[in-house]
Amino acid sequence: MIPTMIVLGLLLGRWWRSALLTATLLWPVLLVVDGAVPLTDPAALLGGALLGALNAAVGAAVVQCVRWIVRGVRAVGLREAGRRTAVAPSSRG
Repeated sequence: MIPTMIVLGLLLGRWWRSALLTATLLWPVLLVVDGAVPLTDPAALLGGALLGALNAAVGAAVVQCVRWIVRGVRAVGLREAGRRTAVAPSSRG
């Protein structure tokens, strides 16, 4: 069941705050529905909420890292394209 929250983090990673909030609320519910944690154990529910948030944070972090890398590659490409057009000789002449 842990990959469920990682996938949630991957899907909502663009909006990482929403991903963490959703995972924090959803994971304890899934644990209770699955029967892994009784509803009467608040410590286990709190721990489940924390673990859900951490697992979603892993997925969201992957998305944020990929976005950061893509932005960096795009920025370098735009700079290189700008240099090529600035240095290219004019066809008028």
